[in-house]
Amino acid sequence: QMPGVYRCPSDPPGGDRSTTRYQVPTGPGTLFEGDEGTPLRAITDGTSNTLLVVEAANPVPWTKPEDVLAGLDQPPPALGSLHPGGANALIADGSVRFLKKSVNPEVLRALTTKGGGEVVSADSF
Repeated sequence: QMPGVYRCPSDPPGGDRSTTRYQVPTGPGTLFEGDEGTPLRAITDGTSNTLLVVEAANPVPWTKPEDVLAGLDQPPPALGSLHPGGANALIADGSVRFLKKSVNPEVLRALTTKGGGEVVSADSF
């Protein structure tokens, strides 16, 4: 059975306990673009402007190493949750923010990169 930490409190009781929506954006330009870790100094967009974990539209088995493909050469990740109006995201600075369902796709793509040079204001998502 999946540990509770991988389950959103908004998931229905008695629902599927083998899948999670919590996924990591991976791909070129993201925090997880390869086998090596990312040092803090490499997050030139700032830790408060870089996504670490998102609630994704498509849940995956919690034991499967499958994440959201994102980054410079990818479309923005598809977010999804049972929260009305959007989904939660863990930011690289340790904060949790609510991303509106209506967030501009280019803003969402900018948040997935660690050093794309985009300027993103908190009120844009």
